[in-house]
Amino acid sequence: MARPEKIRLGEILMKQNLLSEEQLTLALQQQKVSGRKLGRVIVECGFASEQAISRALARQLSVVFLSLKSFDFRLEVVQTLPEAQARRFRAIVLEDLGDRYRVGMVDPTDLFAYDELVRLLRRELELCVVMETEFLAAVDRLYRRTGEISGLAKELTAELGEMPVEFGDFLGLSAGQEDAPVVKLLQTVFEEA
Repeated sequence: MARPEKIRLGEILMKQNLLSEEQLTLALQQQKVSGRKLGRVIVECGFASEQAISRALARQLSVVFLSLKSFDFRLEVVQTLPEAQARRFRAIVLEDLGDRYRVGMVDPTDLFAYDELVRLLRRELELCVVMETEFLAAVDRLYRRTGEISGLAKELTAELGEMPVEFGDFLGLSAGQEDAPVVKLLQTVFEEA
């Protein structure tokens, strides 16, 4: 795929009748005050949904819009891009196509991000537009150290046997601290393991 072009989101949304000129003016004013991205402001104002904005962007760029909710990720492919860069560039590697990677990006018009991804991945990119909320949920799920945590939880469970463990007591917390976040986290990890 050729390097994407820089485009103005507001113009795209107006051209596709998803936003009126008045709504764009209001959103741009809000953006100046808040410093947030225009798309986020438009969604927060209720002028258009995140999905409508993503689909409009995909149409304008002639690329695929992809929902990540039911996408079948392959962890080894996703992790070709380290988590820090995935979050920084709002991009996730979806498929290894041999000579190129299919990459989902929240903002494929971010030319700096595109250039850095090509440099880091050392391949051509085939871009897809993905929604930011689904992207963040996928990254949180795919990059966390679930396997390692589950393995350690199973080892500890085997060592402790079948006796129930109160983690507040186990950690030496006094009465009333059993609702502490660390206690809840440990209890959840062991129950899920």
